[in-house]
Amino acid sequence: SSGINAEYGDDVSDEQRAWEDFKHCVKLGQDLSDRVIKECHGIGLTRYRFICNVTALSRSGASAQQVSRELWDHNRDTWDETSLKLAGADLFFQLYCVYLD
Repeated sequence: SSGINAEYGDDVSDEQRAWEDFKHCVKLGQDLSDRVIKECHGIGLTRYRFICNVTALSRSGASAQQVSRELWDHNRDTWDETSLKLAGADLFFQLYCVYLD
């Protein structure tokens, strides 16, 4: 499946997956997002900007919708996405790699 999930999804413990407190779930998403961006910057692609969006949806019956538009060059830009299901929330990750002219 997704490269993001293969790299980071396995690092989430069973205890973390069982979290029901939404604040803990959001913090986990932030921490994973920070790791993704740090590692992207470490690969040395100085002409690219990396953006990692994390959307957290509570499992308590709330709903959310996220819409975004970006300037996109299909020849040079790329993206990846994945999701992580926790007891208290679903986390959706989108990683964008955008070439800077």
